[in-house]
Amino acid sequence: MLHSSLRNNSIFCLGGNCNTPTIIPNRDIAKVAHLAMLNQMSKDIKTNPVSVFSGKHRKCKKDVFSFLNCCSSMTGWGRDIGLSQCKSK
Repeated sequence: MLHSSLRNNSIFCLGGNCNTPTIIPNRDIAKVAHLAMLNQMSKDIKTNPVSVFSGKHRKCKKDVFSFLNCCSSMTGWGRDIGLSQCKSK
């Protein structure tokens, strides 16, 4: 196979038959790179799940007329006289 160049155009000759190839630039490389990135991201997410908030579910209760306040002070006149109390959880 003989190879020669004429004004930056490659000519390939084999057995006397010469061919000047037309090189078409690949315009899909950005799309391929984007798909490869998304593919890798999906693998990372599957193996390492993202956790934004891993806290425990909690709730509190505050009755009317200050009978019982379990939200902050664990007080209230209902607790003071022994009619009600707050749960620890």
